[in-house]
Order: sequence, then structure tokens, then C-alpha cells
Amino acid sequence: MSAHYDLSHVMGSVPTVHISELRLKEAKHVFKSTEWSMSDISEELRLESSSSFTGWFVDWEGISPQKYRILNKR
Repeated sequence: MSAHYDLSHVMGSVPTVHISELRLKEAKHVFKSTEWSMSDISEELRLESSSSFTGWFVDWEGISPQKYRILNKR
């Protein structure tokens, strides 16, 4: 039995999916609580660039980070 299987069994998803879910949760928190730029957020989440962050966010959330920020302003 591989470590990958063990983690998938315990966490209910493969590790990369779990990491992306955690990053998405953190990104949403940052959008709601700061005015950080896309570059700052992508750096904080250890993604390659703000453009890769935008594409990744759209893939996971279905809307752009900019639109998410507008819709979820406090």
C-alpha cells in the first residue's frame, strides 16, 4: 500500500486536491480581510504568478478573483 493511497483514504482526496482546497480557503480569507494585490496573494499561496493564480482560482471557484473580491467585500 502506498503513502499516496493512505493519505487519500484518510483525507478523502488526493494530497494535491487537499492542498488546493486549503489554498482556496486561504485565498478567500485574504480577499475578505485584506486589500492585497493578486501578486501578493499568489506569492503568499506559493503560486508561480498572479496570472497562474487567476487561472487556478477560476478553475476552482468558477469566477475570477477580482469578481470574487467585489462580491464578498465586507
